[in-house]
Amino acid sequence: MTLAPLALRPIGVLPPSVLQALDRAGIVLDDHAALCALWYPDPASEAWLQGRQHTSTVAFVDHPDQAQKALDEGAVDAFVGSTTRLRERLTLIARVDAQWRSRLEASITGEHRTASELQSTRDLLSRLIDTTPCPVMAVGPAGDILVFNHAAEAVLGYEQDWAQEHLSAEDVYADTADASRILSAIRSSPRRLVRDFQTRLRTRRGEPLQVALNAAEVYAADGLPVATIGVFLDARHQNDLHRRLDATTRHLLDLEDRNQVLSRALGEVHRLNQPLNTSMLTVEMLMLQTPLPDATRERLERIYSHMEMLAASVAELTDRHHRTFRGHRLLDPLTEFDSTG
Repeated sequence: MTLAPLALRPIGVLPPSVLQALDRAGIVLDDHAALCALWYPDPASEAWLQGRQHTSTVAFVDHPDQAQKALDEGAVDAFVGSTTRLRERLTLIARVDAQWRSRLEASITGEHRTASELQSTRDLLSRLIDTTPCPVMAVGPAGDILVFNHAAEAVLGYEQDWAQEHLSAEDVYADTADASRILSAIRSSPRRLVRDFQTRLRTRRGEPLQVALNAAEVYAADGLPVATIGVFLDARHQNDLHRRLDATTRHLLDLEDRNQVLSRALGEVHRLNQPLNTSMLTVEMLMLQTPLPDATRERLERIYSHMEMLAASVAELTDRHHRTFRGHRLLDPLTEFDSTG
């Protein structure tokens, strides 16, 4: 029976003993093969293994102690001397490696798609902020102006680009201490959100403007605050615009929360994939050992079955997050307000 071709990509120079063993097993060397092979006693091998976390590599060693060290450094398997069943073990490794690469490529594709969707959402959020008739400002942790929409430009008299480059939070309040008072009120609120906070802004001409403020802190995925965003409402028109203000603020917070939850979830799913695939490979290799008691084989098969279910759950979780993100309907509070008068 003709054996299916099996290829390894040599890393560095393999010694004659290894080349002979590979030749006897019908394994060819190919610089384009996905599965790599190296001679671990070579000093450059350790650096290769540490720098190639996404490349599956088998190590050939001349002593059992080196085998364990090679595995600890990241090799998926280590062969000592004239290893028996060489082709069978390499065939299994190549098959599992192909499955792992397929899952990794699917995960990377999903991450790229999610990054594109997140960017689209950020663009939409930016346009939403810039088109709302309410002045909207976002302030960074150092007090610098990050967002200054066209409504704020019209009300306060500062040009948008100039304001974001030169103004600080204290510059826009008639009472400079209000910036600190607003931040303290936000952080003392259970939801880190204030509504109808009465304050006065100072226009470019120095005129005070009485406003009601809705404001909240925005947090990064690590829980650290990255900005305070505020939506200002001219107190003279508060009754007419109150519902639009609430809808805008809720929507901004909801979008940010969804983006953060999705980013964290996809990061955790990605970190689960590699150890899960490595564990499945280890169980499959254990089942190849002979003689193996039936009870032990049955337990290993049960473990492998549970791992397959876990891998399917991880894939389903990733897909569910993508569907949820794409299916989220974006609310346009301006349209809603105009349609109801």
